[in-house]
Amino acid sequence: MKDVAARSRRLLVIATMITAGTWGLATSAKAATLNPPATADYRYIFQDAVTGDNAFIGNDGDHHWFINTGADSYAIDQYERPTAQTYKTVTANSLVGNDSELSQGQTYYATDKNSPAYFEYLDIVSGRFDYDSNFMYFAIELYGDAKVDSDGGERTVDFGESSVYRIRFGDNENANNSIMLSAKNAKDSTSSFASKETFAFYDENGDVGGTAITTVNENPGSMDGFETEVVADGWTKDGSSESEVLFVRRLTNTEGRPIVEFAFNYQKYNTDFSFPDINPDNGLPYLVFEANRGTKDEQNYLWNDKYTIGEAGTPYNDGNGEPQNVYELDTLTSGPINIIDLDEEDPPQLPEPTASLGMFLLGGVGVKALLKRTQAEKEK
Repeated sequence: MKDVAARSRRLLVIATMITAGTWGLATSAKAATLNPPATADYRYIFQDAVTGDNAFIGNDGDHHWFINTGADSYAIDQYERPTAQTYKTVTANSLVGNDSELSQGQTYYATDKNSPAYFEYLDIVSGRFDYDSNFMYFAIELYGDAKVDSDGGERTVDFGESSVYRIRFGDNENANNSIMLSAKNAKDSTSSFASKETFAFYDENGDVGGTAITTVNENPGSMDGFETEVVADGWTKDGSSESEVLFVRRLTNTEGRPIVEFAFNYQKYNTDFSFPDINPDNGLPYLVFEANRGTKDEQNYLWNDKYTIGEAGTPYNDGNGEPQNVYELDTLTSGPINIIDLDEEDPPQLPEPTASLGMFLLGGVGVKALLKRTQAEKEK
């Protein structure tokens, strides 16, 4: 009877350990997932130059696109090149786009005949940012979902083919010790948030150049860019604990433009990591929205500090320290861009989004109002 009782006690202990998740290798250090809310109240909107409306037919009979004056500046990490290489001088015989800088008979430094010549899904129209007590939200609005051939201007729907969408932010304009969020699955994502193929990288040794011209070759460091991967497939990579912190989804507005939206649980990230301590209440002096088809190596982002202004190189290090051509890339920096604060008494009217996007915008406003009302009641 004693043996039976002892065996029963042992079985009870084992069952308890299994139920509690403490039995041998079955132990899991992964934290419970906090999914981002379905809505976000975007108080900050950043407008970008658009290449898509710069289209014209040249004297060679091909479609071409030029870059707006001042929209492309290597020195401040501001790239406007959602096109294939290379460029040449072309005269506009007839107009396809409607940009204010575009006029018939004018000569432009524009895309050469190369198929495809222009990528709508790399052309950033606007970026949005906001945050709450748990998540930071970023949204990238793109011109379209097609690639356009210079020969005939044929549009082929090919959203996100080989493209990566990124957010880079930090607490100083030089981007030292900044974070880079990355999404590779935007092509296949839907209106629901998912963490698959989302990554984050951290610049531990401060060798990534930022938006300030003074950063060029100022702090070369070891020249390894965002050398530390801290999030893989949405989960932090801390070893002792793991949390699902990074999500992405794809939406479409009423103009048919795709939107890639990030949700980053910075509070859980701060719990798993001591570098850096992210506090959006302090602001984001360095914030860049990015669409990129040309760069594949995420941990070799060197930007300004690697090359001189004259070289006008690339974020990609080819292993020999040689700059590459900058194409198939568009960035939107928050520095010189006009910031629209939706908390103002008379906020500007924004284009009406689709139902899905409109619901999360309106829902975010409602949640925010509820939180304010709750806080006011507590203070009474």
